[in-house]
Amino acid sequence: MAKSEKGDAAATVFTPIEEQPSHDLKSKIKIAWSRARRAWLFPVLHIVFCLILSLVLALVINGYQAINTTTPRYYNGVYVLRVSDVTTLVSLGLVFIKITVTSWTILTLWRCADILKTKPGLALPRFAFMMRWKAPPWIMWPPKIPEGQKSWVVAVVLLLILPQPFIAPLLSGAVDWNTSSIPGQEKTVSSGAPNPNPGAWYYYLNQDVDRSAQFRRAGGAVSLTWDTGNGAIHTGNGCRHIVNNDGLPVNSTLKDALIPCLVVHDIKWDTTAGSSDVNTVLGNSKEYSIVLEGTAVQPFDVYQPGITMVFDFGKTRGDSKGNYTYSGTDNHTASHLPPLLFTGTKSIILMLSHQSSTGCSPIDPSTFGDMSQVKNPYSHTTSNTQELCYATGKINFTAGVIKSSLSTYITSRVVESQDAVEDLAWQSDVYTQEALWMLPDLMAMAAIMNSSSIPTFDNLDNYAATLLRYSYLAAWDTLTSIYGLGGAGSVDLVATTREPRIQATVSYARVFAWLGINLLTTVSAILLWWIRARTGTDHTDEVEDAAIEEVEDAPLEEVDDAIIEEVKGLNDLVGINYLIDLF
Repeated sequence: MAKSEKGDAAATVFTPIEEQPSHDLKSKIKIAWSRARRAWLFPVLHIVFCLILSLVLALVINGYQAINTTTPRYYNGVYVLRVSDVTTLVSLGLVFIKITVTSWTILTLWRCADILKTKPGLALPRFAFMMRWKAPPWIMWPPKIPEGQKSWVVAVVLLLILPQPFIAPLLSGAVDWNTSSIPGQEKTVSSGAPNPNPGAWYYYLNQDVDRSAQFRRAGGAVSLTWDTGNGAIHTGNGCRHIVNNDGLPVNSTLKDALIPCLVVHDIKWDTTAGSSDVNTVLGNSKEYSIVLEGTAVQPFDVYQPGITMVFDFGKTRGDSKGNYTYSGTDNHTASHLPPLLFTGTKSIILMLSHQSSTGCSPIDPSTFGDMSQVKNPYSHTTSNTQELCYATGKINFTAGVIKSSLSTYITSRVVESQDAVEDLAWQSDVYTQEALWMLPDLMAMAAIMNSSSIPTFDNLDNYAATLLRYSYLAAWDTLTSIYGLGGAGSVDLVATTREPRIQATVSYARVFAWLGINLLTTVSAILLWWIRARTGTDHTDEVEDAAIEEVEDAPLEEVDDAIIEEVKGLNDLVGINYLIDLF
């Protein structure tokens, strides 16, 4: 430090002490390492940050079950993130990456300028253009073609870093969120209805008014079971059961529940003219109704396409009344039929159209679409000018109950078995036959209400099979909810609740496209290192200092704002590099 005087004022001038050059190998290595860190730290940090963020998105965030705003932060002692937390962490990672990209871009621009300083085409306006737009100076108007190897390498390097500031949205939009759930606490629930009345079974067997009430309840059960917001979309094998409302959320599970089930194996429609038996049934379908007395509506009294009846020719419920045993008149109790697991074939009649008389040739288009594929439909005349067209045939199915190893709550009142059809554990049940007797009435009601929204267009076989299954499940559920579970009785079952979550789904295409574009920065660093090593311009300190001095000494009118901003950024980098040297 030296002191000097000028007039009466004293000033202190700090004179830097010149370091003597060291030729020690250790010092040379230290200097080389320091320069390498300052020159190439940012591209290394950039690729490391990019790889970490990509792996976190692909391996950690993808499938992550975040909580909503109403769920406590801690679940089973574990801190769970919300969607906003994940978004914040991804944004934070992008900020760190932006810092490395911005720093590397500034250094790259000045180093490219250093490489091109001997080129006569790098005038101050083109230099300013390169600094402002981070683009090759030769595309400035009027454009030029780069000359020589160095110019082409510089042009490629600048083009590689050009898209980096614009690709962050590609990654920030790579995460989609969908509602989900995870297993929660276990809860014990009852398999039976809360207030069954087994004693009322006697009145069901002996009074039309009771049977009429129950098949109407069963019509409501069809709506309750299948009008669930997702309609006929199955989450399992299609066998559903109405359970008690225990307040369990959708997607909760139930183990070992007894569930009514019906599986249709085959439908064969008649290809020859129907027999006189069909006409007898159509003229007096009331015989197959469970309501035998009074002025009850017969299944085919309503002329609506889609009304279907599954039955046995010549066998009615009234014929089996003697198979029940009754106690004394004071007790008013009655037995059930023996447990049944039905597997076999029954007759099916399905109304296709109500139209002007043509002998059902052709059948007018209806809710089922073009019915020309139905061979020899049965024509039933209703007047001199009107007729009803029916498809008749045989349907083979299995009906009973299953013990489902796992069922899922479709709503808080309805569960659906998840067991594979080929692995169903079939069981016989005392209500199977009574539910089958109820089918003619219930299938007609379900078809008229159409609350289950079964697809009909060009869907004849599936419509008939689905309507049969819906009706049987509803009939069995109605009988067991009113009269109890028969010999099985009510048992305790284990249900597992579901906790609401919001699940992340990461687009791998977006993530790896973003990573691929970021790798261009690494390629630019390799190219820049190669060309600097080849041209002998690897002197980072001198480039930084010379660039700052050159702009400071240039006439003010010649200095572009972009250059000033870049120099400010370069000054910041000098400070950063000083901090790097401390380590």
